Amino acid sequence: MIILWTSLGMLISASIFQKKDTGFAMLIGGGGWALFFIHWGFQPQKYLEIQDYYNTGIVILGALISAFIAYLMLRIYVTRKQWNRESRDIHSLLALTRAAAVGGLLYFIFAAIPSMRTWIIGTVTDQTVWLLSMLGVPVEKLDWNLYAVNGFPVEIILACTAIESISLFTGFITSIRPSAGRMLKALAVSLPVIYTLNLIRVVFTSSAYGLEWFGPAKYSFHISEHFITKIGSTIALMVIAYAVFRILPELLDMMIDLKTLVMQELKKSGIWKQG
Repeated sequence: MIILWTSLGMLISASIFQKKDTGFAMLIGGGGWALFFIHWGFQPQKYLEIQDYYNTGIVILGALISAFIAYLMLRIYVTRKQWNRESRDIHSLLALTRAAAVGGLLYFIFAAIPSMRTWIIGTVTDQTVWLLSMLGVPVEKLDWNLYAVNGFPVEIILACTAIESISLFTGFITSIRPSAGRMLKALAVSLPVIYTLNLIRVVFTSSAYGLEWFGPAKYSFHISEHFITKIGSTIALMVIAYAVFRILPELLDMMIDLKTLVMQELKKSGIWKQG
């Protein structure tokens, strides 16, 4: 946890100092991404233990991306003789750092503050129980974060609240500093939709598990949670991202610039060869 909070503090500092001292922002931002890589590098094991291979792949990818961004920012810091904050590579890397800072801060407010974590988990629990009862599914609330579907207990944890995706989209939408009107519009077409779709996901998985739709309860949970809803969530997030890009085309430009920068680095290293 110390590594995580230190990396987040460094990313936030980079976002604050990027206008006053671009070189310092690149240095401290690169260090923050390096610590992010160390943090994510320890995460795959906990997902492998519960056979969640989807999220295992996600955290491994996150670790690799963090390492590469750290390398890019630190390399540019060491080799750059003159600083132009508006150059496309520096601008894109600092915007991505700002996105990670905002998104990370939002997520860890709920992850690290017990009252906030209890509130969001309890809210999702109450709303899920209400939706299940409205659909005629036999459900009984057992505790603030626990209910039973057809006698099978279901516990809601932080990962069931969609706070990761909400934080991710909030970070990216605010990273390019759009006008207030366009930012609110982008947030409106993403965050409420993400939260609502997540409730549907939890209701579907709970029903499949408790009613044993795909066989025994444990097997039904595995199929619904690790396959069906993961695929559905990925498609939904892609559609939501498209809607956000339509409102904030400069966000798409930033992503394209980052892709171009990454491809250039891979070609220089000989890892990626055309033809």
